[in-house]
Amino acid sequence: MLLNAYGPTECSDDVTHFVVGTADPRRGHLPVGGPIADTALYVLREDQGRWTACDVVEAGELFVGAVGVGRGYLGDPERTRAAFFRDRFADTPTGRIYRTGDAVTLLPEGVSAVLLLNDCETGYPVACLEAAQISAARTAASAVLAGEHLSGGRKAGKLAVIGAGIIARNILEFFAAREWSISSCAVYDLEPRYAGALAGFTRENLGISARVAEGMDAALCGADVVVLATTAGEPYILDRSTFAPGQVVLNISLRDIGPDIILDADNVVDDGGRPRTSTSRSCSGQRSSSGSVPGCSRPFRPSTSSASSASPRVPSVSA
Repeated sequence: MLLNAYGPTECSDDVTHFVVGTADPRRGHLPVGGPIADTALYVLREDQGRWTACDVVEAGELFVGAVGVGRGYLGDPERTRAAFFRDRFADTPTGRIYRTGDAVTLLPEGVSAVLLLNDCETGYPVACLEAAQISAARTAASAVLAGEHLSGGRKAGKLAVIGAGIIARNILEFFAAREWSISSCAVYDLEPRYAGALAGFTRENLGISARVAEGMDAALCGADVVVLATTAGEPYILDRSTFAPGQVVLNISLRDIGPDIILDADNVVDDGGRPRTSTSRSCSGQRSSSGSVPGCSRPFRPSTSSASSASPRVPSVSA
């Protein structure tokens, strides 16, 4: 196995690994890969004195967080202050992130990780798996199976997809693989070019009529099945009239829907035992007097995915 490894001395050497495949030498350059275990990577750009996250295929500076980050430069506090910062993204043992100063580009496949399976007897690796692809496929399969279970079939007059990233694409691929009959698909994303790319992929590769919606409300209007697959950090769907009675809402990204809507809905949770903070369901549980969300006592488990789904009887959602 050949690895392309990257890492600064300030972060205990290697922080990324990229498994080089047979076709990779034909690339113009090799990616540095995804983070190794217990490592976090952030691609940020400076905008008017503030650091913000980069979009896919946008260049920025690489920051490293989690357990490998050093304490700073011995006897050089000024240089330390210029390169080491308080970690505002996660609660880690070091509490610091390191500014590498290296320019990188966030690839469409995003941050990835390699999963090695070793022989129980010899300890030698017998398989190398792409963990991010496994996770995406598992989540997509769970979403589509949930849609079948809750809608009672494999048919949708209109499918609405909110968020046009890799997870949304995987879900659409699974809809096609399960041979759903979908008359039309409306795609909406805050970044129009992402929505256009996903709609084009859906038409050309999956044979489903797809278009870019002018807004989220336009995408949701008349949809039988709704897929929420965004990177939202907090709920943005707060109006109780957003969803129509009878819609099946697959809340894959978990943080899209306000707690009041969750509390009004019939919720079915896939793999609900796994703890997640600041999700729609956890916020709803905090708001309810019982500390739990109505309808969450009967989990739906077509797989071990973290995807969620909702009952189609009312304007209902998942968490």
